[in-house]
Amino acid sequence: MDEQHSELNHKRELFARAYLKHGNGAQAVIDAGYDVSSRESAGSLAWTLLQDPFIQQFLSDQKSIVASRQEINLEWNFKKLKEIVEVHSKLCEKNGAEQMVDARAAISALDMISKQLGYYEAEKVEHKVNSWKPDKDILQNFKQEF
Repeated sequence: MDEQHSELNHKRELFARAYLKHGNGAQAVIDAGYDVSSRESAGSLAWTLLQDPFIQQFLSDQKSIVASRQEINLEWNFKKLKEIVEVHSKLCEKNGAEQMVDARAAISALDMISKQLGYYEAEKVEHKVNSWKPDKDILQNFKQEF
């Protein structure tokens, strides 16, 4: 372990490495040797461990190392996703009708691109709670209609 991750004990590092291997938090808890009574408790512990800033930093560093070794960056990622969209959205004849080669793959790739560009980020809307009192005339008209 390096100095940067000195707060990452052996078991937590085992968890982080297992999580990097397969992306399944509950399984990573089990693989790291944590004593859990059920898959549900493993999932709960995984969630807690993934909130730990030292584990988050370790995961981020490891992903960066792998990406740089493979020359994977945002530009490369967008290029590959674009290729997937182009290939799978082409029309071909299937059962006598024109259909996309693989519409699900094309939609999935477009979805990933949209997420990376932040198109799905929720707008922050401020809600104000006012103590609203109905207008007596409006209330009276409403009662008369029903």
